[in-house]
Amino acid sequence: AIRKEALGEKHPDTAQSLHNLGFLYYAQGRYDAAIRLYQQALAINKEVLGEKHPDTATFLNNLAGLRWATGDIPQTLALLKQGTDIQEINLAIFLNQIGDENRKQAYINTLTGTTYWTISLHLNSAADNPQAAELALTTILRRKGRVLDALGNTVALLRQRLNPAIQSTFDDLGARRSRLASLSFQGPGQLPPEVFKQELATLNQQIQQLESQLSSQSAEFRAENQPITIGAVQKLLPKDGALVEYIVYEPYDPKINKWGKPRYAAYVLLPNGNIKGVDLGDGAEIDQLIAVWRTTLNTPPGKILPFQKRAEREQKNAGAALEEKIFAPLRPYLKNAQHLLVAPDSQLNLIPFAALPDGAESRYLIQDYQLTFLTSGRDLLKLQNPAPSRSPSLVLGNPDYGAQAPAKGKDAERSADIGKLDWCCSPLPGAQAEVEALRPLLPGANIYTGAEAGVDKLESIKAPPILHLAAHGFFLPDNPPPADPKPGLTGNLQETLKPDLRDNPLLRSGLALTGFNPRENKYGGALTALEATTLDLWGTKLVVLSACQTGVGDVRTGEGVYGLRRAFVLAGAESQVMSLWNVSDQGAQSLMVKYYQKLRQGVGRSEALRRAQLEMLQGEEYPNPYYWAAFTPSGDWSPFQFN
Repeated sequence: AIRKEALGEKHPDTAQSLHNLGFLYYAQGRYDAAIRLYQQALAINKEVLGEKHPDTATFLNNLAGLRWATGDIPQTLALLKQGTDIQEINLAIFLNQIGDENRKQAYINTLTGTTYWTISLHLNSAADNPQAAELALTTILRRKGRVLDALGNTVALLRQRLNPAIQSTFDDLGARRSRLASLSFQGPGQLPPEVFKQELATLNQQIQQLESQLSSQSAEFRAENQPITIGAVQKLLPKDGALVEYIVYEPYDPKINKWGKPRYAAYVLLPNGNIKGVDLGDGAEIDQLIAVWRTTLNTPPGKILPFQKRAEREQKNAGAALEEKIFAPLRPYLKNAQHLLVAPDSQLNLIPFAALPDGAESRYLIQDYQLTFLTSGRDLLKLQNPAPSRSPSLVLGNPDYGAQAPAKGKDAERSADIGKLDWCCSPLPGAQAEVEALRPLLPGANIYTGAEAGVDKLESIKAPPILHLAAHGFFLPDNPPPADPKPGLTGNLQETLKPDLRDNPLLRSGLALTGFNPRENKYGGALTALEATTLDLWGTKLVVLSACQTGVGDVRTGEGVYGLRRAFVLAGAESQVMSLWNVSDQGAQSLMVKYYQKLRQGVGRSEALRRAQLEMLQGEEYPNPYYWAAFTPSGDWSPFQFN
């Protein structure tokens, strides 16, 4: 009453009060009274704020929730579609024009509730309703991985319209990211801790300002966005393909206004436009199966010989249990598909789908399907307009880390995690042999090994068609510091740097190139994921990281993996081949040579990897999934012409 008198009958705050009172009636089960107040509030907002205002969308969605509680599914769908359509308009404006990555992520996080609503409505209240299925999948395609998409589009747009001012911004951003990475690894040195922390804070603030500046500059050139629709994605599916879009959601019950525990779901989209959504089960249970299976896959077979047969059985049993949860329910809808475009979510980003065993048939998934991985089915829209390459291919391998004993045997690994960085890094004879074998397969490529395989070779590259890096990779898990950390690098990271590294996961994964030697307190040879985001790869057809754990990182539901995988997408690479665990030096060499031989024969990027992996599976030396399944293909799967 006070608001009506002081502000007027048609003020937004008056509408908010009406809406809030309606919510009270909703909670009391007085649905008719609640509907009347919601409709009054919505009418005021439409008149005063406009049909496309974010608050109008909120009121539409809340009215949809109320209609859902009454069991009126047609009205629920109509209102929820209106609300999410308005949210899409405002989301596109914000992501394309405003703010750094953190602000963009914060904005899209405000829409999580309605994303879960559309999925819950379909799977739990209207499973047989095709309109509900379409609304749920449309909302997923519009929102999953959208921040990564927006950041990448901004860089792509500015690379196409490069002028001295934009180039200066890129250079400044790259320099500050490199400085932040360098400081984060080296620690404060002679600087007082407070001065060191202040410099890190200043660099982070400057980086955010430059990211916002690039976003604003790109808005000047941005044309109308291509609408994100199921029809647009469907047209780009291979004729023998299917999109498998995984999503983690929290089920919502409108009658009690409560959220359930996270669950996995999957949506299958076929070239004929058919959509099928399936609830796959409890998220915690599936995550536990993923953790167990990854553990069994991660151990080199040569290190468990006394228990080899038992270990292999455990590996298959763990994989079969996971397959039963996340893939078996989809098989009935994939009968005619041979090429699966898989867009994982959450912990599914970290598993090798190729090695999922079908317990009933004693086969691996790779034997039945070609697999290509995407952040979202929306990726198909941006793959339509590839940029040209602008320089020769570049290969870096077996960097010089100092005089240390080489890794030996087929189980020697190209890796360094937080427990190993204090001894990193040994020479990699397999990587050297890999590079030599690639010379005749990549004529005209710039190839550097040993002392020449340094970060400086990457800083000025201009979209080589192929970028191949064979080196040690590292990923620093986000663990709490121990009570009594070891001296040296590990202690330094844990005590001084851990808070900053924890804040930015792109600082915790990277590649160790020439000059990186933590034992001698040398960190300048590291290419962190943060620095990799600034590389100019718009026009690069393929990035291959023949190293350990290059595909892992911090997993964030709905936004993929924060690590090297994300970094090279932001840098512009059309497709990538990366690893999910500590790969064998010699096994990786064998796989990579087979892979490039098939690429030279004109086989597509993901199918070439599949055929190389099948050869290893069917051979005598490397049949265990540990050797061949770690590498996964993502992005564009089509063949490409070698220079």
